[in-house]
Amino acid sequence: MKEGVSNISKVVVLTMILTSFLEQENIVEIEMQEDAKDFDRNDSYTLLISCLQGGLEAASLIIKSTKEPIEFAKSKSAKEITLLVELWDRVVKMLSTMLSQNEHDTYAKFIGRTGAILEMLPPCILHVPKSSYKSLAGVLSEGALYAIKVSKFESHMDEIVDDICTECLQVFQECIIGLGKCDPNSSILKEIAENSLRDILVSSLPRKEKDSKALSMENGEPNNYFQEKVEIEIALIVCEVLRTGSKHLTDLIIIIFPWLCKLTNLDNERIRKKAGLVLGSVDLPRFIARNTEAAREAEERAKESLVLNENLSAALRELKAENERLRKQISRLS
Repeated sequence: MKEGVSNISKVVVLTMILTSFLEQENIVEIEMQEDAKDFDRNDSYTLLISCLQGGLEAASLIIKSTKEPIEFAKSKSAKEITLLVELWDRVVKMLSTMLSQNEHDTYAKFIGRTGAILEMLPPCILHVPKSSYKSLAGVLSEGALYAIKVSKFESHMDEIVDDICTECLQVFQECIIGLGKCDPNSSILKEIAENSLRDILVSSLPRKEKDSKALSMENGEPNNYFQEKVEIEIALIVCEVLRTGSKHLTDLIIIIFPWLCKLTNLDNERIRKKAGLVLGSVDLPRFIARNTEAAREAEERAKESLVLNENLSAALRELKAENERLRKQISRLS
């Protein structure tokens, strides 16, 4: 967007563009179905991406002009608040459209849009206000799972297309980076981390044992060579996100700590080193001290509650005794 344009104007323009995009989505889906594999609409998103970057930055500056949440900012006009809420509602819906699977789609729409998605996600994750964390986390969870699904599907093709898998995995990485920011305690993030590390450990087992474990998985088929390559990349991405986001993801790292320790014993040097870096990024003494202090405070609160409860019980017994004495006095007087 051009310099000199007010922030509020940038927000208005972006909101209008996103509204139009959502309204035209059905037309886009029909066009993509005409050439499922080779259709690439990344060029058509140039204007949207440019406006998205400028508009979200402008919205962020408006929000940062006060420390209050946008819904309760007394220093903002009702118009500004409405525009900001509406903007992020459109942004989340747009990302949901980009990252979700359509019932008529055979992954073509997602594959054709990965380039655009990779340009859209960073500014959205960077500028998202806390009021939109929950809704964006939901979309990113779906996007991460879908990116894994498409990557593994492409790895089963007769001719594996490395570029497609690479871009899908990059989308997966951006999704879990955003998920780690918006919802570090996400059950989906925990599931992805555990499953990715487990898959690598299974693939490192001796062939006979590996096949028996793979057959017990949901798909009922042993992993092939190309899928194992994808699973290695997924595990590496998960480890890298855990390492760089360790400040927010310490609790998750502690949960999967045993898995990470096992990975440091694998023959695969990349996995071994990456798992070691994750383990090294966690300040365990600080974590233990923090949890010890929390446990101590909880124990003190429990003791205080116990004392209070005993005092209340004693007071209640005294009141009952006094009530009984009064009842007897009234009985004698009558």
